[in-house]
Amino acid sequence: MPSPIPQPVATPASKAAVFLVVTVNAGVESDGAVLGLCSDLGALVRSVGFRDSEGRLSCILGIGSDAWDRLFATPRPKDLHPFHEIHDWEPRTTGNHGTSKRAEKAAIKKLLSSSRYLLPVHDRPAKIEGGAVVGRLHDQVPGPVDTVFRALADPTRRYLLDQLHGQNGQTLGELCERVAMTRQSATQHLDVLEDANLISTVRRGREKLHYLNPVPIHEIGERWIGKFERSRLQALSDMKKALEAGDE
Repeated sequence: MPSPIPQPVATPASKAAVFLVVTVNAGVESDGAVLGLCSDLGALVRSVGFRDSEGRLSCILGIGSDAWDRLFATPRPKDLHPFHEIHDWEPRTTGNHGTSKRAEKAAIKKLLSSSRYLLPVHDRPAKIEGGAVVGRLHDQVPGPVDTVFRALADPTRRYLLDQLHGQNGQTLGELCERVAMTRQSATQHLDVLEDANLISTVRRGREKLHYLNPVPIHEIGERWIGKFERSRLQALSDMKKALEAGDE
């Protein structure tokens, strides 16, 4: 298959449209199926569109950043970025949500009922409780990234993560033996890590197994490091480790 060439959407807007979002399963077979669809898409549209020539059937295929990295050997287009899902606890931006004042009020009312923080276009960030503004924030809006950094700021919690990195799926008792702290203190630290989504737990009878979850740290890396060449960063990291080993 030739290298993909990103193209602008030049098809005029139609009266009706169907949006289909597909998740590509992991595996070579799934990747091959998607590549086959990409190469045969034009013929597929023609074979279906001839049934209603006046309908001007068209199909626009978009590839997400993760799928692009898996399917194609060429670099991503410059405007193709990873998708960051907005959760309920993250701030939402208000303004220009509708074509009329009524639609705008309805959109803001919906945001007030489903969000904890809002970022007004011409005002300071607002804290929301019970569908009403209860306070203004001067400069910082708490969110998942803040929770992750606060959890990682404590050396004991970082040590707990190191222990799970070395041996995943440990119980509370096993972690307490390695950290040399009481069960109550360890539980408090583990609760903070779980709230930050840095660990996940699975029940096994009366015990709870703790597992390292690297996703939040990976998302931070994608946000600030992903745009740089990983091979160059890895080379710098290897050089740093070699120089530090030489000093010892």
